[in-house]
Amino acid sequence: MRYLFLFTSVMVVFFNINKKYTCDECVLCLSTKSTEQWSIDTLTGYVAISPLVTHSFFLRAFNDYLKEKHTHQWFPKSRSSHYLLGASGCSNFPIKANDVLRMYERTTEFRDFVKKQLQQKKLTKTQICSVLVMRNSLCQQQLITDFWNSIE
Repeated sequence: MRYLFLFTSVMVVFFNINKKYTCDECVLCLSTKSTEQWSIDTLTGYVAISPLVTHSFFLRAFNDYLKEKHTHQWFPKSRSSHYLLGASGCSNFPIKANDVLRMYERTTEFRDFVKKQLQQKKLTKTQICSVLVMRNSLCQQQLITDFWNSIE
């Protein structure tokens, strides 16, 4: 046990062991992708000591309405390094999410309401996609108002 502690101490003092994170967000559907890799920083660069691991987080909205004809356009959301004892990562929920998208992702009743609107042809798939991704607008406020009125 003492040797393990000594080895770890030497590694931390003489080498900067860290975990590099990259987080990307799709500009169109707001899904996120993160990569992480442990590495040792040296004087001439860095040496990877673990495989590159990629995690993808696709929103329910993406799976429900965009999946079949969508090519992701990844945009860097954040880049960071965390040293041996530090722990962090990437947030999976999109930074730019509007109120409608947040309700859609978190509330089963709201998802059912939107799907019902689609079945009754009160909304099209294109309208739903644009309302889920765009910034706050009158269309979004109307959809939320209609949802709350349907519950009462």
